[in-house]
Amino acid sequence: AGRAGGRGGRGGAAPPPPPPGGVAAAPATRSVRFPAFGRHEAAVHRLDELGAGAVVAGPAIVESPFTTVVVEPGGSVERAPSGSLLLRPAASATDEPTRSTGAAHHA
Repeated sequence: AGRAGGRGGRGGAAPPPPPPGGVAAAPATRSVRFPAFGRHEAAVHRLDELGAGAVVAGPAIVESPFTTVVVEPGGSVERAPSGSLLLRPAASATDEPTRSTGAAHHA
C-alpha cells in the first residue's frame, strides 16, 4: 500500500535534524544518462537531510521542493554552513567550488 501524504504514524513530530558533516548516506539510486559519461546509477539525496559539511560524490542527485542539482561522475557537492551547495565539477574537482545560490545565471 502506498503512503497517502501527511505525517502518517509520526504524530506530527518534527523531522530528525540533518546529520553532522561527513559523507551523507544515499537513500536510493536512479539511472541517469550523462552526455559525457554515459549511463550511471546516481545516488539520490534530499537537500534537507544534508547537514553542514556533508559531501556527496557524483554521480548523484540532490533534490528539494524548489530545485534539483545533478552531480556528474567524478564531481562532488558539499553543503556549506550557510546552506548553500558548493559544486565541484568533474573536470575541476580540485579547483575552487562553484557556489549555488538558487539564482539562474544567463550569459
